[in-house]
Amino acid sequence: MEIAYSSPSFIAPGSHALFLVSTENQVFLSHELQRVLERFGMSSEFVSIAHLYGQRASATLREKGDPFTEPPVAHPLEDWCERSYEERAPIYEEVQQWARAYLSDPRIHVLFVGNDVNSIEQIFLRTAERYGIRTVRFQDGIQNLRKNRRERDLRQPSLMPLIPCEGGAERYLLWSEHLRGEFEEAHLPGTVSVTGSMKHDDLQCLSRYIERRSPGQIRVGVAGQPFFRYGDMWAVQELSLYEHIVNLLLIRDEISVIFRPHPESAGRESYEALFAVYGGRVVLDKSPSLAAFLEEIDALFTVTSSVSADACAVGIPAYTLPYLRSPRTHEEVRQQDHTVRSAVQDEGFPFSSHQLSSAQPEKYAEKFVGIVDGGARERTAACLSEELASGKEVRSLSVVIGTEGADPVASLQTVLRALPHADGSGCECVVLERSPSGGMLTELLEKQGWFQEFSSLRFHRSQEGSLLGGLRELLPTLCGRDVLYLEAGTHLLPGAPVQLQHLFHGGEGDEDAYGAVSSWFLGRTSTEVAEGVVEIPPFLSLAELESFQSFGMTSYCFLTSREKLQAALTNEAKIHGPASLVLLSHLLQATGEGLCLYQGPLFATPYFSGSGGSEQLAALMPWYERRFRALPRLEEGEVLSRVMQHMREQRYVEAKELIVEYEKANELSEQLLYARALLEAKSGRRFEGIRDLEALLERNPSHRDAGALLEHLRMLKG
Repeated sequence: MEIAYSSPSFIAPGSHALFLVSTENQVFLSHELQRVLERFGMSSEFVSIAHLYGQRASATLREKGDPFTEPPVAHPLEDWCERSYEERAPIYEEVQQWARAYLSDPRIHVLFVGNDVNSIEQIFLRTAERYGIRTVRFQDGIQNLRKNRRERDLRQPSLMPLIPCEGGAERYLLWSEHLRGEFEEAHLPGTVSVTGSMKHDDLQCLSRYIERRSPGQIRVGVAGQPFFRYGDMWAVQELSLYEHIVNLLLIRDEISVIFRPHPESAGRESYEALFAVYGGRVVLDKSPSLAAFLEEIDALFTVTSSVSADACAVGIPAYTLPYLRSPRTHEEVRQQDHTVRSAVQDEGFPFSSHQLSSAQPEKYAEKFVGIVDGGARERTAACLSEELASGKEVRSLSVVIGTEGADPVASLQTVLRALPHADGSGCECVVLERSPSGGMLTELLEKQGWFQEFSSLRFHRSQEGSLLGGLRELLPTLCGRDVLYLEAGTHLLPGAPVQLQHLFHGGEGDEDAYGAVSSWFLGRTSTEVAEGVVEIPPFLSLAELESFQSFGMTSYCFLTSREKLQAALTNEAKIHGPASLVLLSHLLQATGEGLCLYQGPLFATPYFSGSGGSEQLAALMPWYERRFRALPRLEEGEVLSRVMQHMREQRYVEAKELIVEYEKANELSEQLLYARALLEAKSGRRFEGIRDLEALLERNPSHRDAGALLEHLRMLKG
């Protein structure tokens, strides 16, 4: 078992990268990134999802002789873009299961994607996040990510929920400052870096366009888009659209047209047949590259293709015609067509401006392409490796994963990626088991070779069977100055330990600035998310802290010092509640220094516990493990049977999800009220079930099991 240390940089010499591609253009840009990674000794591979979308990445990789892997699906859809979300759902489920297995390869350090919005890309991004894999989105075309569009897109059901990074990547590599503004306006949680376009580095060798290619002749390029392939139009509508554009241009005798189909377009033969009637004035582009195509033309027309920016980057006037695919009246289209004809017939064409977009190439290129100086590759390499020499590293840290029978392996994956493995680092990971059946967990970890592979990993079973008691036993044996406590199932996001230690020690100094630090993140739709931290005073009651957590803290996980944790464990105050929340409350009371919440995603957690608003929160942020489809309508008896089975298997999240879904349309029976109270008691939230038991006994005072459980819980509560 070989897990690479999660470098604070996106570059980790000797590790492995994954490129998720669907289009020909993404393959080209991935090859550019591959060359960057190879300079740092990183290997890489391709995963193509082109067979799902009906795109060209797989064919392009075959032509270039590059090996790749495709997620297998039993019944791929021929017309993906025309299918509803529900029709695609079985494929999403297959891809999710495959991605979880494939990305569990501990060698993988970083995932690169060209798209971060579509559901399949979200599956890979969120799965990578679960395993502590860094994620990068590279720009592969002109994006339009205004906030209202982004929010509309994200209202669709999601296979993976929108927390903590909401379908976005950890780092964005963009072309221009203008596009950075659009991304930041959408409140994406990732870091945005402007590197320029590697695609346009090759255009640097072209001479600047300043006059017509041939006197007396104007060669106009028309760039197509795959509207039919992407489900935006019928095939006949796409053909009619480009026939209309060609007819607008050919009113001038000197003009000939070179039509360049989009690489993802289907039906090149249909275009050839369509343009054959123009007697040679319209030909299909056969250039071997984009640069060669641009060297042939004097102007470019397109509906909304990013080739308009490519042309402007070398000084070629480009005109976009978005009105041809927008809801306009006949009169509005007629007026816009008249404007285009006037521009074409102007004596100064193609340089004259008649209120058409991008008629001034320099301004348009600066807005959408940024600087074209041949240096985008170097800026990309510098961006990805910028933290290699920053000196930031995890130091003297003990990570304690608390579990009460829950599987800690997912947490272990991300923790071991985040900790340096070298001897003398002062870092370790300890699994603290407080369930009587913890022996099975020890056997599982030993069988999988965890303890043999990682000398810094060990297992401790609480003799007292409680979190506080287990920590009292464990604390004298910890080697780290700082202690990071996680609940099993919580995933550390990349860079979390470094960020937490930096906050806790007040920046570069060693003085502890707070009693503990954790994270706060409500997602991009919240107006509250901003740079900086939120400080929580130490005098909050447990109920206030729990209520606040429901709206802010991603998890009850936190980082503190061993000394402060020792003070918390000597606190004799009687507090009842979830074990990890009681621990945090003890810590704040003992230190009197308060809690610092970092405003950004540092943890991914299975679900949000807590009260006082959790219902409203659940509407925005589903549980981390929630599937994309609503549960089938079940009869009460089947729900009860499944809940009890899940509890026997200690699958408390699934049990609670069944009850929550059933309660949306049904009143809970006595049996289900008792089951929910029992579930809360077994899952560590013992006293949350008291209200259900009281309601049950009001209905049926003779319910013996409910009466006995209520009496027991009241006795424990004191």
